[in-house]
Amino acid sequence: LPNALNLPDPFTTFKHLCLKRTAQTKDQRILQALMNEELNDDKPSQFLRRLQRLLGGASDDIVESLFFRKLPLPIRTALVPFRDWPLIERAELADQIAAV
Repeated sequence: LPNALNLPDPFTTFKHLCLKRTAQTKDQRILQALMNEELNDDKPSQFLRRLQRLLGGASDDIVESLFFRKLPLPIRTALVPFRDWPLIERAELADQIAAV
């Protein structure tokens, strides 16, 4: 009987096992961001937030580099004069440029 009291809750055990098997590792998220993520129909600022979420603790320089590589060339070119602006502000400006 003492062993029965120390057994973990079967639901909790099952939940942890499912989460462990389905959760992406940090490396998988980074690889997905590098290989598969595209702007598609999202606004650039939405795309930036998605990259930031996927890349988690990656440096801001990596996020910025990947973000600009995935933007269309005309938008990247238009943002060159604003290089000193914070990234989120440039992404919001890119939203306005893309809407034109």
